[in-house]
Amino acid sequence: MKTIPKRRAPSAVRGKEGIYTRHSPDLLLSSYDLIVGLDQSKSGTGWAIYRPSDGTWTSGVKSFKSIRHYPELFSAFVVWLTGRLKDLEGNILIVFEEAHHQGGAATLIGVGLAAMILGLSYEMDADCISIHTGTLKKAATGNGAAGKADMVDRASEIAGRPVLDDNEADAICLAWVAGGQIGN
Repeated sequence: MKTIPKRRAPSAVRGKEGIYTRHSPDLLLSSYDLIVGLDQSKSGTGWAIYRPSDGTWTSGVKSFKSIRHYPELFSAFVVWLTGRLKDLEGNILIVFEEAHHQGGAATLIGVGLAAMILGLSYEMDADCISIHTGTLKKAATGNGAAGKADMVDRASEIAGRPVLDDNEADAICLAWVAGGQIGN
């Protein structure tokens, strides 16, 4: 009979600087081999992988625009994200944007994709946190109401190269802000 390893029980703890941890509070004191930033959406999911040991960035954007039905969207998102993360090794932190909840389809999609990220982080035994949009903008640019162009400029500066769009920019900034908060 296969033994199922014990995993940490998720908790809800408000961390430093408004970062909401989805796992143990000691994650803010940990060191990570990789920090994965995700700005999840149907039109363009920005992703970034930061390696604190050498300061390298890998990032891009994945679109799910052609998918019409929610179950298919969530399934395609999980397949894509699993493929993107399957070969990563080491102690991993996944950080995603906690968007405003204003109702309607965008909220349903945002919450659904966030649930998929949390489920995948559990399966990977990776820590996972969310950062609110306003907190992200304030930490990255100094202005909680920063525009898309400001975030793109800041992400280009952080990554040391031009970024594709605001989705990739947000993903880079998410990983950068989380890395700064936990001391990486």
